[in-house]
Amino acid sequence: MGYQTDYAIAFTQVTDKSVVHCPHGGRVTIMPSTTTTNAYGRRPAKYTDPAVVSGCPFRVGNKPQPCTKVHWFAGNPLVPVDGVPGVTMGTIGTCRSNNGVPQGPALILSTI
Repeated sequence: MGYQTDYAIAFTQVTDKSVVHCPHGGRVTIMPSTTTTNAYGRRPAKYTDPAVVSGCPFRVGNKPQPCTKVHWFAGNPLVPVDGVPGVTMGTIGTCRSNNGVPQGPALILSTI
């Protein structure tokens, strides 16, 4: 990757309109707590904002164990939202089941 690509990944904000999936194809809905919007009218996400997974088909044997939430490890302090580090394309998140079992990385597909 070149400098421009690295920069774009590190600083491109994830918002309420971003396309994020769990590793099994479930859709992640990010619910930003901020009321402010960016230049495109989207609400940027903080790493502390809830992110809920729906439609995950993952199973362990015959038992459904779908991803239900995303845990962001840390946001980017250089892209704060209301003073809290924001979620960017470079932020790492883990999809987890209802009982907190890590099930794979959150896949940020588009920030629209």
